[in-house]
Amino acid sequence: MYKACSLGGHAKSLKFLVDTQVSRCRLADMNKALRIAIINRGLKQYEVAKRIGVDEARMSGFVHARLEPTPRQKRQLARILKTTAAELFPSTDTVIA
Repeated sequence: MYKACSLGGHAKSLKFLVDTQVSRCRLADMNKALRIAIINRGLKQYEVAKRIGVDEARMSGFVHARLEPTPRQKRQLARILKTTAAELFPSTDTVIA
């Protein structure tokens, strides 16, 4: 059996922290260039994910700018989406050999 726990004065601080984290998620910039390239090629995120060998959650992380693809994944994405890695990831200092 679990015992209920009172947060006392910390409850407001905890609520603020949760609200702040939710707001950040909503306001987080999406990698718009990547998202637009996927749409323009008529593909779905899961299709692109499969083609570069990652799961759908990781691909979603790339699109929502929560995760940074490796240089190899950036090259694969650029090839599949018929563009350049620099165009897909303009906000990163990407050096791709």
